[in-house]
Amino acid sequence: MRNSIMTFGTQAFMDGLRDGGVMLGSPDELEPDEQIILRDLLLRQIAYVSKFVNALFSAIAPPTLDAMLNRAQLWGSKGLDGIYNVGLTLGRKNRMMEWVLGDTDHCESCLAAAGQVHRALTWLKAGIVPRSDRLHCGGFRCGCDLQETNKRASGQISSIPTKEGVGRGEFLFALPF
Repeated sequence: MRNSIMTFGTQAFMDGLRDGGVMLGSPDELEPDEQIILRDLLLRQIAYVSKFVNALFSAIAPPTLDAMLNRAQLWGSKGLDGIYNVGLTLGRKNRMMEWVLGDTDHCESCLAAAGQVHRALTWLKAGIVPRSDRLHCGGFRCGCDLQETNKRASGQISSIPTKEGVGRGEFLFALPF
């Protein structure tokens, strides 16, 4: 499972960068800061899967196959899509991005972010991106997106409420720039 996270997580990050306008042939061509970010993202996902496996083996009554498949689907949506979104946003560092609500129920973080426009890098530095752990919904089943726009910056990113204990004021991951 860890090997799959490394493989598919790296591919999701590279796909996001590509879709954000950064064309690279392989992960070896990543800038040092991008390598650090990717490493941090992958380590977070490996920790999540490790917790899942530990819970699975320590359970008095093992979860049903449906429950395991649902959890795997949630991880795919949050984990790999989240890694892709960070790559996409990094590829668009200085482009203006607007938070657009998806077709799901919305937490107070997403509702407060809706319609705000900031540079992609501003969203990343705040650690407020779709499917982030910092969102009140925890990023699970989040259907929101950051969409490129020609609009001017608007809104106060500091007005977006985030979960308690997820590093108030800290970055989503180590940003070396």
